[in-house]
Amino acid sequence: MSAETKRALEDAIANHYSNEYPGVYCAEWVLQCWGQSPDDNTNYYLREWPDTQPIHHTGGLIDYARTGHTAYLAMNSTDDEDDE
Repeated sequence: MSAETKRALEDAIANHYSNEYPGVYCAEWVLQCWGQSPDDNTNYYLREWPDTQPIHHTGGLIDYARTGHTAYLAMNSTDDEDDE
C-alpha cells in the first residue's frame, strides 16, 4: 500500500470513528480484507494497521474482533434444535 493511500485510509478511519463517537479519537485500528480475482479465482488478503502500533495491540484488536464475532454468531444463530 502506498504511503499516500495509507494516509487516506488512516484519515478516513479517524473521521468515521470521530463521527460515531464525538469527542473521542481512534487510537489504534486493524483492517483485514479478502478479495478474489474474477478472472482466475485467485484469493488475495490484505492486512493493515498503523506503522507505529505495537504488535501486541494489533493482536489484541484481532482477538477482540474474533471473540466478538463468535459471540455475535452464537447469539444470532438460526439453528433451532426443535427443527428437524
